[in-house]
Amino acid sequence: MMNEPPVRLCCFKRHWGSICPDGKVMCCLCFERVEQDQLNVCEDGSKEDVCKPCAEREKAQMEAHNAKLQG
Repeated sequence: MMNEPPVRLCCFKRHWGSICPDGKVMCCLCFERVEQDQLNVCEDGSKEDVCKPCAEREKAQMEAHNAKLQG
């Protein structure tokens, strides 16, 4: 039915949004399911669907890329 939430690949259960019924969220970079307290927190205080380790790796890659462009 169109009014039912889709079956999500994160947990293979029906739900809207990125938070699974068990409260976990799938990182959109590594696809691991993590607790919400393991999500990266943005500068505005909101949580994104990226785990902290992936956010750190992404930040390091961006810094290296920017340094290469400047140097």
